[in-house]
Amino acid sequence: MLRHWKRVVSDTYKGFPPAQAELERQRLFNIQFRLGPELKTLGVVMNATNGHLTAFQSEEQTNIAADAMDCVIGPRPEEDGLNAKDLTNERLKRFETLLALATRVENPSRDKPLHRVASDWVVGEVKKQMGGLDPEQSVKFDDIVARYKLLCVA
Repeated sequence: MLRHWKRVVSDTYKGFPPAQAELERQRLFNIQFRLGPELKTLGVVMNATNGHLTAFQSEEQTNIAADAMDCVIGPRPEEDGLNAKDLTNERLKRFETLLALATRVENPSRDKPLHRVASDWVVGEVKKQMGGLDPEQSVKFDDIVARYKLLCVA
């Protein structure tokens, strides 16, 4: 439903580039902070069902994957004109931010940690979409994953 209303609002402001750019920034900001709790919940479900998700859960997983790709890899107007290496470095920063938000536990009595199964899944999805990383970027990607994997529960 959220995707539907995003299209409705975006279509309303067609022809107004500054408004569309601001709407896109706000949408990405919302996704960034919504993804952490969604990944945590997905991890609990994936672990409890041994990966055998219902049709609804699979659809939700697909939507979470799309949001993760938008968050990490989605185009940003401020990145127009960046060379491939700089663009990938910006994406790696966003990937690290995503994992930092997803693994953060502010209040252990009401906040759950990210389950490793969801972490491994989203890392795999992002890595597929990132495409070919040069050796330096590949090491950086793996370092980010290793650092945040320690914060996940098995």
